[in-house]
Amino acid sequence: MSKHMDSRRQFLRNISLSAAAFSFMPFTARAKTLSSNKKEECEKTTLDYYGEGPFYTDNPPTLTDGKLAKESETGTKIRITGRVQNLDCSEFIPDTIVDVWQANDAG
Repeated sequence: MSKHMDSRRQFLRNISLSAAAFSFMPFTARAKTLSSNKKEECEKTTLDYYGEGPFYTDNPPTLTDGKLAKESETGTKIRITGRVQNLDCSEFIPDTIVDVWQANDAG
């Protein structure tokens, strides 16, 4: 198995474990609003943390209901939220498309 696949599987496994841990917390986390000190809330980087990529597919499927998996599908489901900011973290970039790779909790 390639090093790229091993690191991707580990990344996906870590996401699944994090989602499971957060599901036991008795509260809902909400995104913080930006304070005047933006440097503490945004790390400036252009580094690709997970190796090769991105790999885009022409005419990829789009979500019509906002769900990657059907309710009947087995496995641990996670909720992904976030925001996209410019490189110096000074403002949000509206209407950004984020490409999400997903797998089940078995990798």
